[in-house]
Amino acid sequence: MRPSTAPRARLAPSPLRPRRAATAPRPRRCAPAARPPLHRAARPPRALAAAPPPRRHRAAPSPLRARRAPSPPPLASLNHISIVCRSVEASLRFYTDVLGFVPIRRPGSFDFDGAWLFNYGIGIHLLQSEDPGSLPPEKGEINPKDNHISFQVSCHHS
Repeated sequence: MRPSTAPRARLAPSPLRPRRAATAPRPRRCAPAARPPLHRAARPPRALAAAPPPRRHRAAPSPLRARRAPSPPPLASLNHISIVCRSVEASLRFYTDVLGFVPIRRPGSFDFDGAWLFNYGIGIHLLQSEDPGSLPPEKGEINPKDNHISFQVSCHHS
C-alpha cells in the first residue's frame, strides 16, 4: 500500500498545552559524537578500581532470637490493663465518677480483692495490693518517665 500524498490536516491547538511561539528556536539534541563512549574501554582497569568494603563478621544468632516466631501475631486491640491499688474502693470511685468507667462482673474464682471496669473499648482491672505499705509513696507531681496510662478526651469541661 502506498503512503498517502495528500496534505495532512492540522489539528486545532489544545487549550491545555500552550502553543510555542514561532520565533522560539527548538532545542537541539546532542550529536552522537559529543557524548562520551560507554563501552568497556572507557572504564578504569580492574586493578585500579576501588576495593570492595571489608566483610563484617556477623555475630552468632541469639538464642532468644531463634525462639521468636517468624512474624508477630495480628493484634486486634488492647484488651485490658491491670493496676495494683492501695485502695480498690477509692480507685473504683475515681474511674467510675470521674472517667465514666462501668463496673463489670469479675470471675468468682479469684481469691483476691479487686474490681473490673469497662468503657470506651478499654478494660481496667483494679487489684488490691496485698501490702499497701510496700507500694511506692504517693507523689505530688507527675513523672513522665514512670509507668502510666494516658487517655485522650475530646473536650475539657468542669
